[in-house]
Amino acid sequence: NQSDWTIVAYHHPAYATNDDDINEGVWQDWMKTNVVPLLEKHKVDLVLNGHVHNYQRSYQLANFKVVSKNKDKYQKGLGTIYTILGSSGQSYKEAHTSKLTYQAFAKEGSILLKLKPKELDLKFISIEGKVLDKFKIVK
Repeated sequence: NQSDWTIVAYHHPAYATNDDDINEGVWQDWMKTNVVPLLEKHKVDLVLNGHVHNYQRSYQLANFKVVSKNKDKYQKGLGTIYTILGSSGQSYKEAHTSKLTYQAFAKEGSILLKLKPKELDLKFISIEGKVLDKFKIVK
């Protein structure tokens, strides 16, 4: 992969906490077995998911482990950040953090994603216009 940035979007997240704060399930297990190894092989920087109706952001992950607990700035190439953007139209699931999930909000909102050659910047902005989460990945 020679791309400046590699971003993948699909529906069912591999890493998510649901309203029972469980980070597992049939679809998550399938994604972890079949999709996550491909994402890591191709050095994906950012994953955008839906399905769960809230916002969540993982730590930077590789090999099913946290590789960086930085809160807002990550180094490209160390792992993948997984986001759930399921609250753009409606937020009705409780949002929980976990050992893999750094941020979680049960708030309606959208993301603003800016890409530059040396920097990826993501902000989660609530329906009221407040920035609830932000981070960047730098080269």
